[in-house]
Amino acid sequence: MKIKVLVAMIAMAAPFAAFASAPTQGSADVDKILYKIQQLNLIKFIQPILLKKSQYNDLLTVIERCRAKENDIKDLDAKELKKVEGDIDTALSGATNDGKYPSRELQEKLIKVQDALVTRRRIATNEMVDMIYEVCKKTLNEGQMNVIKNLIDPSFVGGKTDKMTDEQKIRLFIQQIFLDHMAYDLMREMAKHAE
Repeated sequence: MKIKVLVAMIAMAAPFAAFASAPTQGSADVDKILYKIQQLNLIKFIQPILLKKSQYNDLLTVIERCRAKENDIKDLDAKELKKVEGDIDTALSGATNDGKYPSRELQEKLIKVQDALVTRRRIATNEMVDMIYEVCKKTLNEGQMNVIKNLIDPSFVGGKTDKMTDEQKIRLFIQQIFLDHMAYDLMREMAKHAE
């Protein structure tokens, strides 16, 4: 089981985004089916861990806190972006109506804003991975932790399996699986049927 399937599905959908137009029933169907495929891909990584109901609940509790943190980050991002929205609108209008090229000053300003957003998200993601990792260490048994570290193919994301520690593998799993935006609802449903 590899994470490659997840990225392959996203890669399949990406070219179509370039030709975006008004949504059709077909595009809604495609989105719905791709969503289900993504759910199945997540299940392939979550099911082998054999989580008990109490373990699901512990993980769901920390994932809820992570989701709240993510919403806080989005609010901060929105405030930062709102500060430059007027400049962006002016530059867009000048470019489309008058053929004016966006100023170097604006481009540099936007790069700084984007860098700040990326840095904030990177820090927040690391904090969320830390939060979930601590719960995993307390809640999951050694066998479950071994399953997690063996489910990820680190070479796909630029690392080599033989050069990654067990902790790095588990953290990668947490980031790619437990922090996936679909994982929470899926795990809530799976918890209902766990022992």
